[in-house]
Amino acid sequence: MTPKLSVMGPLLILVLCLFFIPFTAKAQVVITGRVTGAASGAPLYPATVLDKTSGQAVYADTKGYYRIEVQPGDQLQYSYLGFYTLKYSVPLRLTRVIHDVQLVSKREHLSEVEVHAKTPYQQDSLDRLRTFGDYLKEPVYPLMDKSSHSNGGFGLTFHPFTYFSKDQRRKRRFHKMYGKFEKKAFMDARYTPELVTRLTGLTGDSLQQFLQRFHPTYGFTRHATDLEFWSWIKIQYQSWIMPK
Repeated sequence: MTPKLSVMGPLLILVLCLFFIPFTAKAQVVITGRVTGAASGAPLYPATVLDKTSGQAVYADTKGYYRIEVQPGDQLQYSYLGFYTLKYSVPLRLTRVIHDVQLVSKREHLSEVEVHAKTPYQQDSLDRLRTFGDYLKEPVYPLMDKSSHSNGGFGLTFHPFTYFSKDQRRKRRFHKMYGKFEKKAFMDARYTPELVTRLTGLTGDSLQQFLQRFHPTYGFTRHATDLEFWSWIKIQYQSWIMPK
């Protein structure tokens, strides 16, 4: 009996140790759901779903649906331009979760005001405004406008000679050109090769090809937070390098 005890003793100790050692490995959690507006129920595209723990982010599609793979206990953040952000803690004991989110609009609330030092674009824009400000203030007349009559009614008044005059045509062209230039200058100042390189590691011809293929809209570039804008770049990069 003694030899058997000498063999079973270490084995029993090993089993007990394995039993009491906590299991620390985390299984991946797949979370799917839909992001919509709380009031309208309409899908919010492209709402951002950010894993603040890992830094991973995905976008909801045109119907509001999203899918993200995370770890138990991670903190998710749901955001969309003009809506309040929501946070969500990933459950610890589930491997698949369906989590629909309804975001509340900020339309009837005052937005936060952040004060920053002027960027190079802002400084250049102010300099352009000082240079062309007087010319921009000069009136540009429409072809027709509403006018009131002595009997209390309203009608349309046409200004063909003024509208088609050489001076007015020049002013309209300048206003249009100035607006386009300001938009392009802003987008070039934010969507820069340096930023894309920092977020993706692309350089040289690959960087130029990426910049030519992926173009954020002016509205998104203007209103997106830094986090939303960086997430957009990373998502486009992942779709670009994904095997076809």
